[in-house]
This record gives sequence, structure tokens and C-alpha cells, in this order.
Amino acid sequence: MKKKLFTLLFIISTNFLCFAHEHWIDLETFEPNLGQKTKVFVRSGHNFPKGEFVLGKNLLKELKVLTPDKKLQTFLLDQEKDARTTYVVFNTTGSYILYFVVSRPPENEEVYFGKSIVNIKEQTSVSTKVGNKLEIILKQESLQINRKVPFQVLFEEKPIKTTVSVSIDGKKNFFVQTDKEGIGYLELKYPGEYLLTTSYKKYGCSLTFFVPK
Repeated sequence: MKKKLFTLLFIISTNFLCFAHEHWIDLETFEPNLGQKTKVFVRSGHNFPKGEFVLGKNLLKELKVLTPDKKLQTFLLDQEKDARTTYVVFNTTGSYILYFVVSRPPENEEVYFGKSIVNIKEQTSVSTKVGNKLEIILKQESLQINRKVPFQVLFEEKPIKTTVSVSIDGKKNFFVQTDKEGIGYLELKYPGEYLLTTSYKKYGCSLTFFVPK
């Protein structure tokens, strides 16, 4: 009986961690040099950009990286005291897409989807989508300060009307509403690290990227 109760409490607490918090990709630098070995973090909580707690290995196992030449790489994530981590070497110029999936036990249902865009010397495919159940996709090929960037939110490949939360370096926070085509507009008024998050039904997703000065 005690074992069943413990299992039930574990599942409830796991669901709370998945749904009551956001999860996102952070880097030790969003402007790595070509060939630089860079530490990548998957963080969780509400205290962007550093996070507040760490997802367990039963919820999150790996990070995937889509290179500018469309090669898919997989990295197992280590567990540290403040984040899940790995190292990525960016050895090709262009736009890399990093992403992860959080799964909910015991069925291992995919419930949260994190994505990040990292540009090495040039921006080539920041609008690339990876096909997650819930995904925020930029609809412009470059990220430049003082530009208005359209984005789209898709659920199961279909556009949805929803609210997207935006945070810039954890200091400037606001919301953007998408229309029935899933389109919203983000004005890049400030340089820094951007976090976009949204939720729909029982799913959540995030997108991070960096806007240089």
C-alpha cells in the first residue's frame, strides 16, 4: 500500500513539475566561435535565464542538434545541481537548431518541447521547424535589432490562436497574442537572450534565441 501511495505521489509531483514550470535551452554563450566547444543547459522554473530546479533523467534524457547542413546529432544530458547539461561543438557556419522533449511517466507521453536557435557567423535557417507537437516557429530568416519578426505557433502542424509569453534576459516581460492563423509579431527592440513560451491543452513549448547589438 505504501509503495502504491509513493508511486502515486511521485507521478503527481512529476506532473506538477512538468506543467507548472517552463523549460528552456540556455548556453554559456549564444555567440560561440566556429569550432568552439560550448556548454549547453536545459533549465527549468520561472526564473529565466537561470532556472530554479532540475528535471530528472526519467523526464528528460537527451538533446538533439540539427546542423546547418541538416545533419541530426544526439547528446545525452548530464545532471548537475542547477541544470541538465552537455557540450556541443559548432564546427559549421550557419544556424543550428537545438531541441529537447520532456516526457511524462509512467506512459512517457511527450508533453513539453524546448527549442533554441544558435547562429555561427551567419543566419541561414532560423525558420526551421522540427515537427514537435507544439512548436513556435520564426517566419523570418534573420534576427536583427529594431526589426519586427513574425512567428507562428503550431499544434500538430496546424496554426492555433494562443498567448505567447516573452522574456528578454529575464528583465523585460510581456505577452503577444497570435491570430487564427497562429501568427504573432515580435519587435526586437532590445539586444539579448529571448525566451518565448506558450501552452495549449496539456502541452507546453519554448523557444530561445539571441539578438546581437
